[in-house]
Amino acid sequence: MPIARTIWDWLFGCRHKQLSRAFTNEGETYKVCLRCAKHFPYSLETMTLISRRSQRKISAKGIQGKSASK
Repeated sequence: MPIARTIWDWLFGCRHKQLSRAFTNEGETYKVCLRCAKHFPYSLETMTLISRRSQRKISAKGIQGKSASK
C-alpha cells in the first residue's frame, strides 16, 4: 500500500469502533467492522483480537512446521 494512502487512512479513515460478534468460517475466527467491512482475526482462547505481530508469528510457525515435515 502506498505511503500516502496509509497516511490518508490513518488521518481520515475508519476507526473500527463498531465490530460485529465473532464469526468462524472455514477454520478462521474473525470480527468484522460494521462501517468498512474489514476483517480482524480473533482468538477464541483469549477472547481478544489478534495483533498483526502475533498473526505474523503464527503464520511463520506454520510455514516452518510445513517445511520441517518435508
